[in-house]
Amino acid sequence: MLSTAARAATITVNSLADTGATGICVLRDAITAANTKTATNGRAAGPGNDMIRFSVTGMIRLGSTLPPVTDRQLMINGPAAPGIKLDAVVYFVQVMVVGFGATLNLKNVTIAKGIADFGSAIFNAGTLIVTNSPFTGNCVASDLG
Repeated sequence: MLSTAARAATITVNSLADTGATGICVLRDAITAANTKTATNGRAAGPGNDMIRFSVTGMIRLGSTLPPVTDRQLMINGPAAPGIKLDAVVYFVQVMVVGFGATLNLKNVTIAKGIADFGSAIFNAGTLIVTNSPFTGNCVASDLG
């Protein structure tokens, strides 16, 4: 009997850069691969539920909002301390968006300095499950005065 279960992929982020290139997988590439189920800068995703993990630790300085998560079931699992910190260093950048019908499991990832009109750190239109992931220095734009 053949299994009809879709095979999941583990996509490994190997750079703290904000944008990637062939052979370098950044978080943007990993999210895009998971959403589209196609290779992005050489990083393939499986047809099933994907997990993004990191082979690096430190801060990812975001110049713009990460691609919206549209995958039906995605886990982003950061490493143990010192871990991964997503830092919106550019003024008025929202860190993440979870699209309608998508589920994001966020584990061991710090979300910092997100600023937007709605959902300063993460705008959630789907399902968001957060485990051991601190939110720090995020605010709604109207709070800035």
